[in-house]
Amino acid sequence: MFGIRIISKSKLNELKAAAAAGLVIAPTEAAKAVLLLKQTEIGGVIANDIEAMSSKEMTGSQKFEAVLANTLPLVASFLAGKGLSVALNEIEDIGRALVQSLYNDFKSTTAGKIATAILKLFKLIV
Repeated sequence: MFGIRIISKSKLNELKAAAAAGLVIAPTEAAKAVLLLKQTEIGGVIANDIEAMSSKEMTGSQKFEAVLANTLPLVASFLAGKGLSVALNEIEDIGRALVQSLYNDFKSTTAGKIATAILKLFKLIV
């Protein structure tokens, strides 16, 4: 179980390249904020909102904007509760990324497949 494992130089180079790629692909501050917000109660509310909008007779763009319009006050209220006062226009980009990310997680039929392919391409999963 424990002990020395001998691997070829080419395998070692592959592992080094994969580790380097993983370090370079570190999420941006905005991506980190989106990931954290998804884990709050806001994430569940937005997911429910996306689901409710899916049955509406609207274009995809209109549905997105409607969910975003509901999301921005939630994020602003959450941040205000943490002592950070922001205007809605200041958080619009984060709100857009948050809505899109949650859509990709729960409703997109292609985002997961493409994400998996990209991770395999960079050898971050097998």
